[in-house]
Amino acid sequence: MSSSPIRYDESFHDFFRLVESLLVKELEFVVATVVSVKGSAVAKVGAKGVILPDGRVLGWLGGWCSENAVVLAALDTLRRGSPRLLKLVMSGSELR
Repeated sequence: MSSSPIRYDESFHDFFRLVESLLVKELEFVVATVVSVKGSAVAKVGAKGVILPDGRVLGWLGGWCSENAVVLAALDTLRRGSPRLLKLVMSGSELR
């Protein structure tokens, strides 16, 4: 395994090159993708992010509240080793 830093230039939007570099380095990660949006949302359908075991997010998943929920779910997914579909619902100013 290489110890070189992980780089992701969001302006370049080279998501698949990022994933390839993580696979080559044999690093664990989760890919999160926005698959549906109802109402107003910061992130759009197709937005992607890579979550690393240390909780770093490379990419864009939405606002702070939803991104934190996604990171927690991603870390749980890494521990369990199985994929999941996460549904986030804004109710007023609360995320459920």
